[in-house]
Amino acid sequence: MSLKARLALGCTLMGLVSAVVGLSGLYGIQTLQRTTERLLTRNAKVSNAAEKMVAALERQDSAALLYLLGKQELGTRLFLKSQQEFLGWYAKAKENAMLASETGLLDVLGTKSRAYSEGFFKLGGLALEGSTTPRTEFYLSKMYPAFMAARQAGNDLQALIQRQTERTRIALRARSRNLAMFVALVFFVGNAASLGLMMAWGRRVFSSLQRLERSLKDLADSGHTGKIPAESADEVGQLACAFNGLIEALESREHQNTERLLLGQKRLEQVLEGIRDGILVADASGTIVLANKAAADIWGLTAHTIQGKHLLELKAEEPYALLKEALGSEQSPSSAANNPLLERTMRLTCPTGTSRHFLLRISRLHQEPDEPSKAVLIFSDITRLKELDQLKTEFFQSASHELRTPLTSILMGAGLLAESELIPEGSTEKRLVAAVREDAIRLRRIVADLIDLSRIEVGKIPMRFASENAASLLQQTERLFAAQAEERGVSLVLEPPPSPLWVWADPKILWVFSNLVGNALRYTQEGGTIRIGLKDQGAFVVFWVLDTGVGIPKEQQEAIFHRFSQIEGPGPSGALGIGLAIARDVVEAHGGRIWVESASGSGSTFFFTVPKSTPLERR
Repeated sequence: MSLKARLALGCTLMGLVSAVVGLSGLYGIQTLQRTTERLLTRNAKVSNAAEKMVAALERQDSAALLYLLGKQELGTRLFLKSQQEFLGWYAKAKENAMLASETGLLDVLGTKSRAYSEGFFKLGGLALEGSTTPRTEFYLSKMYPAFMAARQAGNDLQALIQRQTERTRIALRARSRNLAMFVALVFFVGNAASLGLMMAWGRRVFSSLQRLERSLKDLADSGHTGKIPAESADEVGQLACAFNGLIEALESREHQNTERLLLGQKRLEQVLEGIRDGILVADASGTIVLANKAAADIWGLTAHTIQGKHLLELKAEEPYALLKEALGSEQSPSSAANNPLLERTMRLTCPTGTSRHFLLRISRLHQEPDEPSKAVLIFSDITRLKELDQLKTEFFQSASHELRTPLTSILMGAGLLAESELIPEGSTEKRLVAAVREDAIRLRRIVADLIDLSRIEVGKIPMRFASENAASLLQQTERLFAAQAEERGVSLVLEPPPSPLWVWADPKILWVFSNLVGNALRYTQEGGTIRIGLKDQGAFVVFWVLDTGVGIPKEQQEAIFHRFSQIEGPGPSGALGIGLAIARDVVEAHGGRIWVESASGSGSTFFFTVPKSTPLERR
């Protein structure tokens, strides 16, 4: 039976009990009322008849007295009339009499009244017969006792009716009380039974719902729970069956997900093992939580034994410092670039004693808010590339030094020819000599850049750090390029900081400003604007150079910091493409970073960071 049907049945039973009790009580009350009315009516009729009969007897006796006083005609007429009234009421009393006591009293009353009537009619006979017995004596000896007896019987009948009426009232009152108690008892028992039945069903439903609630809590807390028994076929039982079906589906899906996760983990392990780059996953404390074979081979360990070790245990101080930078505060320079990937080249000493060069890339892993921060470290072995780069640097350095002497001779010869009076002004020879001199000057500048680049790479250019006023660096740059900007019709705007800022920098940091502002002048058309400024960002000062030039396509924004890389598209040509590479090396030598934000056709903004100097360093 369904829960709805049970509730309907319980309500129906309560309604039936209430209806039966109400109808029974109404029927009992109506029956009691009819009985009471019938008894009271009968008693009233008998009592009234008795009263009337006594009154008729008294009038008959008065008629007899009138007869004795000599008014025979009046007395006889009054007696007959009263006798007729008496007989009429007597007949009504006999008709309504029900009890034997009432009938007995009516019989006595009838006998005595007949005796009295017979005596009255004998009074006239006594006078005709000439009897010597006085009528008064006859009345007193025969009629009066019969009259008194008849009247007494009438009075007794009235008293009897009154007593019966009182007893009837008492009996009816008790019957009414018993009826009310019966109705109340039946109503209470019936409703109690219905309520008990509904409470039993309710307890059963509540118990099932409690089990379902506990199972749902277990499922929400731990993700696991057992099935609940379906003890009935009603809605609660159907709900239990549906819940059990849900549990089966969840268990099946969990089993499938577990299998997929294990398969995915196995595939991931296979992929990690197949990657030649070393991959580590470390938490914010520097503890390794995952590693592949290539990463473990760097330190001569296995992928299993390296897990749980600290980076400092492996003497990987530089990777540990970069990890702290990647997982550090929002005011770190890494966050300023709006790019979670950090890159750094470094040299690590292997357990065999050999040194190898690696390109380390660190990226923060996406975690839930309540999970500890982790980062992935990718070690790419670039030892061979470093060796080739070293050979290239040595070649450039040697070639640059070898080119300086002939270039100097060419410049001196071109200068002498340009100033010589032997070649006429405006002649073709004069123009050729000027072109040779300009190309020689450009080649000397390229050779100087190559020499500076090779010196920076091999570390032969010493860095002399000191506390510098950041605003003063901007002012020096403005003075250096003010004339060129005016000549090209470009506005050079300086935006100083609201408060003094001090940086820990080498004077060669001006190379970076010179390169960035020089490039901005090259790529900004006449009427454009170049803005230079800085802003405070925690432990660093961020310098920026903004121009309204041609912009840099997004796909080229990383490549422009590589050696011999140039922007493809509109703009001047002829540069070697190593200026931004030199600027990057200088900034990284300061412990900072450099990046660009731009879009093709909407100008560019170059940023680079320099660490602040401490109050002690400023002394």
